[in-house]
Amino acid sequence: MPVFSIIVPYFRSRSTVAYALESAQRASQGLDVEILLVDDGSMPPAEEDLKGLRHGPHRIIRQENRGLLFARLRGLLEARGDYILFLDADDLIGSQKLRAALDAFADPEVVTVYTDTAKVRLDGEYGDLMIKLDPATPKTEDMAEFFITIQPAPHSPVFRATFLRELVATPLFPPLPAYNPVAEIWFYFNAAVRPGKVRHVPGPETICGVHGGERITNCWKKWRWHPCWPRRPLCGLAQGPRKRWSSGEGWGKRCSAAGGPCPLTSCRNIKNEKFECGNPCRNLVSRSWGTENSKSWQKP
Repeated sequence: MPVFSIIVPYFRSRSTVAYALESAQRASQGLDVEILLVDDGSMPPAEEDLKGLRHGPHRIIRQENRGLLFARLRGLLEARGDYILFLDADDLIGSQKLRAALDAFADPEVVTVYTDTAKVRLDGEYGDLMIKLDPATPKTEDMAEFFITIQPAPHSPVFRATFLRELVATPLFPPLPAYNPVAEIWFYFNAAVRPGKVRHVPGPETICGVHGGERITNCWKKWRWHPCWPRRPLCGLAQGPRKRWSSGEGWGKRCSAAGGPCPLTSCRNIKNEKFECGNPCRNLVSRSWGTENSKSWQKP
């Protein structure tokens, strides 16, 4: 059985996935790692499109096109490792990321390990790439602070597989296609309220790819909760993405009446809860981290 499972969702990303897969192979040296590529209905199929790739995945899993969240969930379903890393097809990991995570997981209370970040322009040979360091990621062991306040890059957290499987089996709110543009946020909000510790490992082992093509994370957003509901992040998210994201503009309508019940019957965790601020239903307000892009596989 592998120790790590690296899950790479794939949708017409041949020009960048070679970098992601090579980074995963380099990080796997001396460790028992499986690299799973989940082909989310790409045409031509990934198995055909990636023939001849020098650093290919160990397994390709194909599904009909369902979006990023469901590609990650399918990968988790197929994964056999004790620890899980989600790696987008245009991102990289450092050569010491997995080994550093394994050391941190020696503490049985730790369920997630994360590192500092850097950026790299995906151009030329892998060995010639030069990373640009980002400011150090804040250090915390608190689940809510990490997943809600820090909100790391999608490939920063390495998870215990048992923790993720329990999260998926008993989510606060179910996975829906509306969450595809905020796929990592679905995991983060479900994880934030669960017991466990987060562990920070210093070093730029989480590397975000920069390139001229259609970047998966080109419209990445950071979310905060409405102050009236410091422990109720679900209402705004349950409405799904609106036509505009930045500064919270375009978020939902005023609740049925100031102080009235929440109309989102699909959100079982806050169904029939009362709003006391009288403000519009904006439990989540976004801060744009990039240019808006309406492509279905773009993540905020």
